[in-house]
Amino acid sequence: MNRILQHIQDYYLNDKSHRTQLLFKNIVASFAIKGWSLVVQLLLVPLSLKCLTNYEYGIWLTLNSVLLWIDTFDIGLGNGLRNKLTVSLAQGDIKLARRQISTTLISMSIIASVICICANFVISSCNVYGFLNIDSEIVPNLRTIMYMLCVTVCMSFVAKTIGSIYMALQLPAINNLMSSIGSSLTLIGIWILSIMGSHSLMLVSLMYTVMPLITFIAFSIYSFGYKYHMLSPSFDFFDRSTVRSLMSLGIKFFIGQLSGLILLLTINLVISKALSPEQVTPYQIAYRYFSMLLIPFSLISSPVWSATTDAYSRGEIAWIKSAVKKLEYIVLAFSVVLAFLLLLSDFVYHIWVGNRVEIPWLLSAVVALYMVFFIAGQCYSNVVYGIGKINVTIYTVAAMALLFIILAFPVTHQYGVEGLVALHTFVAAVCAFQSMIQCKLLLNGKARGIFNK
Repeated sequence: MNRILQHIQDYYLNDKSHRTQLLFKNIVASFAIKGWSLVVQLLLVPLSLKCLTNYEYGIWLTLNSVLLWIDTFDIGLGNGLRNKLTVSLAQGDIKLARRQISTTLISMSIIASVICICANFVISSCNVYGFLNIDSEIVPNLRTIMYMLCVTVCMSFVAKTIGSIYMALQLPAINNLMSSIGSSLTLIGIWILSIMGSHSLMLVSLMYTVMPLITFIAFSIYSFGYKYHMLSPSFDFFDRSTVRSLMSLGIKFFIGQLSGLILLLTINLVISKALSPEQVTPYQIAYRYFSMLLIPFSLISSPVWSATTDAYSRGEIAWIKSAVKKLEYIVLAFSVVLAFLLLLSDFVYHIWVGNRVEIPWLLSAVVALYMVFFIAGQCYSNVVYGIGKINVTIYTVAAMALLFIILAFPVTHQYGVEGLVALHTFVAAVCAFQSMIQCKLLLNGKARGIFNK
């Protein structure tokens, strides 16, 4: 017990040089882990297309977008736990940390149960075929698939809390390892299906959702049963006042996250509804190609969130400024790489998926431009989130999400998928500039009014 407590104190109670070393070690470890994860994600596309038609694969991508909505409805408890737990551990308050973890897990279990019941009721009572523009003759068992996916995703909704805990421990490499293992198990499962000659949308969908769930559960058992057993959840540590404390910040994250999700995930739904599920596939292939850079960039920028929370609580603004300056140079370098990837896109598509899917060059260009603004926004938003003053971010993202919803269908009908992604790019640019302005104001002590809340 004393050894483990000392282990946590070494992470949180030392000076900023130790924080920098921990950040660097996790980035290096995450690169190795995510390097493999990137290979897995690339292999999953052609393997999935072996098991499914373009139409069925587009349906899975659309269903996955819907499922990610469920995965977000934690009312911000996950991100609230991440920030609050980081502070508790920085102060060495293990009892408070355990209370925060226990309260979060119990609260999320209740929320997941309610979501599962409500979602299954909606699936059974609504015309899901009409809503998603899916041909019932091609996928006659759509409702059964959605029932099963809803249950597994709601279970993952709770189990993935272990990731927030490791992020608060400033060990994002472990969180990345869980994702990588889950993806690897998915790859193995779909590879087996392809060897068997299976063409089941249900089995492919379950492989994508069940394997990560198994991984989260296994890591939770190991972490709470052995590695960090003094942080293990208990009903005795549930505290209503802690719920309010977590949600006071967490609800802001939830609103911002929900608005961001509308921007990110409704594209699949809009394309499926306005055009056809088959049109989702070329967009997603282009998106996955250029989003490869999100993996290394997130490995570098995501740890800055919890590290910023720790540094800001100690008044070490100079350390945060230094981290932001380095991230800005990295954003510039990544923008150059994106331009290079665009030049190679047609060649890579041919090697990757052959002639099964045609991706227009203009679609690739607007997706690449979107990635530039998205990466730039992440550079600053992770710092703002770490500080916790996100009111203006919430208002900006919510306003942009509303604008996107209003314009999405008419733009898609008029200009196709390329026009929809161009609209998405404009929204990402506005959000990126807002994050940059607020970040600079906060770090220079000039934030006033809503920029300081």
